[in-house]
Amino acid sequence: MENSNNNKLTLELFGQSFSFTTDAKKEELIKVLNYYKHVVNSIEKKFPNRSHLDIAVLTGLIITDELYMVLKSRNKNLNSEEEELDTKIIELINSLDTILKE
Repeated sequence: MENSNNNKLTLELFGQSFSFTTDAKKEELIKVLNYYKHVVNSIEKKFPNRSHLDIAVLTGLIITDELYMVLKSRNKNLNSEEEELDTKIIELINSLDTILKE
């Protein structure tokens, strides 16, 4: 992986160069590309006879699954926090109702 300027990066994978430009922070994108290469390497070790296309697709599916699980977990936490907040709001409303009725 090389970088010829701040916004252009090249990923070396399967004997090919994939160059692209981005507005993202270079350091963050390098971390993402390194993670992708790490997953590719681990799949290649498990399935050494698979084609490069198979490896690339499997890598995309694995990373997408990881992202989905993180988003699902985050959503679950948000739903739980919303439910807790709703419960507290209802309790406060009931308390106010009781006080106002006195």
